[in-house]
Amino acid sequence: MSRRGLLWLSTGLAMLGLAGCGETIGLYRFRLTVEIDTPRGVRVGSSVMQVRYGVSHNFNGGGQQADVDLDGEAVFVDLGDGRHMIAVLGHPLLLSGAYDQRFMPADVFFPDTSGPRQMRKLQASGKKLQGGADLAVEQIPSLATFERPADPASARVVYGRAIGRVADGAGEREIGIHIDEIAEVFGAGYALRRVRLDVVPENTPITRQIEQRLPWLNDPNVMKNPGWSRLPEVSRIAINLLRSGTRA
Repeated sequence: MSRRGLLWLSTGLAMLGLAGCGETIGLYRFRLTVEIDTPRGVRVGSSVMQVRYGVSHNFNGGGQQADVDLDGEAVFVDLGDGRHMIAVLGHPLLLSGAYDQRFMPADVFFPDTSGPRQMRKLQASGKKLQGGADLAVEQIPSLATFERPADPASARVVYGRAIGRVADGAGEREIGIHIDEIAEVFGAGYALRRVRLDVVPENTPITRQIEQRLPWLNDPNVMKNPGWSRLPEVSRIAINLLRSGTRA
């Protein structure tokens, strides 16, 4: 992918030891911005999150494993007329009833590696990440909407990746599917324009607004059983990817 806009600040990377959490390699705040084309112009939403990268001992197989914590919430884009689009914190795999992984910014800086090797690259750089870049298609988190905002059961994923299964002469196999149903759901002239990541100063406040946008997130009748178990699976997956970390 293009690495335009990715810069490196030549300052030492703090190495902090957290008891029980392994070794911290980096602590960053970043802004994820989503731009949506509409017939009335571009609509923009953004969210500031914090990610802690580290390594910890793998007690099962020995060696080290990546230790990553994300604190923040999904990007809410207000499209007007009571409609919205949300960039969730991951990639729901719609046809398999699971999701791939939560969105992590190191993938933008080190797209060709993952896990402990990605952490070692971050550690070996000896520098702090700074700058930003547009996300490549495969890095963009899934976009969802609640077609009836007051109804958590109305979730629909309109853009993202999924895994499907097809049968051929060799048997059943999985294939990757790209979903783009934005125009189908919202109408002609609606489309994803771009998603951008920018590292921001460490004192930038983390965004905490999603509960105001979707008040049922604080309703135990929705978030706990039996209400939770009655929601469609796609709703539960999307809701799980609306926020991460400890909520005040």
